[in-house]
Amino acid sequence: MLRIIAATIALIAAVSFTAPGFAATGKQATTKGHANIYVYVSGTIVSVDTATNEVVIKDASGTETKIVVTAKDASTLKAVDKIKAKIKKGTNTAVSVEPVVAP
Repeated sequence: MLRIIAATIALIAAVSFTAPGFAATGKQATTKGHANIYVYVSGTIVSVDTATNEVVIKDASGTETKIVVTAKDASTLKAVDKIKAKIKKGTNTAVSVEPVVAP
C-alpha cells in the first residue's frame, strides 16, 4: 500500500512539473510571439514612388527608412504626410500604414 501511495505522489509531481511545458504551446504563447514579429516606424514621408510602391520615411532623429507599401497606400500618401507604419520584422514590407494626427 505504501508503494502505491509513493508511486501516485511521484506521478502527480511529474505531471505538475510538465504542465507548464504544455501551457507554453497554447494561445498565450502565440499572443506573446506576435509582439516580436513587427516593428513600428513613424515619421514624415520624404518621397513616394508609386511605380515600385516604395516610401521613404524620415524619423525624428533624421534617419531615413525605405519601406514597401500596398499600391493603394502608395497612391494616397504624399510627401510631408506624417505616418506610422507597422512593418514585418526583418523585411521592409509594411503590414499597415496609419496617418499620425497632430494633437
